[in-house]
Amino acid sequence: MINPEDEIHYVPSPCNDDATGRESKKKYPSFWANLCDYFTEYTEFTTLEVFPYLGDKLRSLIEKAFWFVIIIICLYLSAVIIIICLYLSADMIMQTYVKWDNSPVIVSFAQSPTPVGNIPFPAITLCSETKAKQTSFNFTYYYHLYRGGGNMTDKELHQFEDISLLCDPHIHNEGRPITSLNVVDFYKEVAPTFQETLWVCLWQSQNETCVTLFNPILTEEGICYTFNMLDRDEIFTNEVYHNKDFQKVNEDSKGWNLENGYEDSEDLYSFPKRAMTAGAKAGLTILIKGPVQGFKVSLHNPGEIPRVGNQFFRAPLNQEIIVAIKPDMITTSSGLKDYDPHRRGCYFAKERQLRYFKEYTQQNCDIEPTELRYRVPN
Repeated sequence: MINPEDEIHYVPSPCNDDATGRESKKKYPSFWANLCDYFTEYTEFTTLEVFPYLGDKLRSLIEKAFWFVIIIICLYLSAVIIIICLYLSADMIMQTYVKWDNSPVIVSFAQSPTPVGNIPFPAITLCSETKAKQTSFNFTYYYHLYRGGGNMTDKELHQFEDISLLCDPHIHNEGRPITSLNVVDFYKEVAPTFQETLWVCLWQSQNETCVTLFNPILTEEGICYTFNMLDRDEIFTNEVYHNKDFQKVNEDSKGWNLENGYEDSEDLYSFPKRAMTAGAKAGLTILIKGPVQGFKVSLHNPGEIPRVGNQFFRAPLNQEIIVAIKPDMITTSSGLKDYDPHRRGCYFAKERQLRYFKEYTQQNCDIEPTELRYRVPN
């Protein structure tokens, strides 16, 4: 039983009273409140100098606004500087790419010199300034006869015009536009002979027979004699007509080519010949004889034909001439083969086939359309 005098206390149930239950729960802060708390905590512990002023509750609103503007200006200037740097970097990268795309080849100097024995001794072509001996064909007599309107037979006129092809253009620039292949026989008949041109020959201070060192060759200067030049079958294709034994060499260059040079297995006496040391005694010494007009001497690559009319020096009578040769060798990295020839600005020897030459070189490419295309008369 319940005593009426006892006090009865009512304890509300949290499950039954909704209002009281809501009061007992903790209210979760809003997004902006959390953001402000995190920002205040960040500014309190950050090592940046300006940010603590923004989160300090003791600072006035004006001071916080001032530092906020300062931060915005700094961020803006930093962004501008970054954009400018990115633009300049992109511009430099683009300029570098354009330069590389236009000329991807870089010419650099080798760190160590190349031994002189690794490159061939230059070919030497010797041409007499006298195209016809007076006893065989008196060019001066027929010149004055022609200029004076004298009588000349057809044979004499043709011979005069053929010899004029070997002389300077100002002497005589008229005549037939073409000639026959028999003109070579005429040149050989009237030109100074081999024995009348070369007297003594020394290779590396050793006496040699001149006929074993020099071979006759037909050039724009007429019949000349060349030393250390490759055989005609190694230079020209089958499209070129060879007259008699001109430029016929009894040695071959199986161990050497224009692109790779000498093979490691080749001995020091391989062909084309090469000097072992520097100095005049390690090269070629010749004693030439002939008329007072002297000679034209041309130095050229053994794998290319001489252009005596364009590149030569004179050897006058009764004078000693010593020629010092300082070669410049340019080698090309094999990695450039993957680039287009128009981009690298050059061709490798096997990349382009010429009609008249077996090896592609800049000189052979220049000569082919101008000097080797002729019409053979019927």
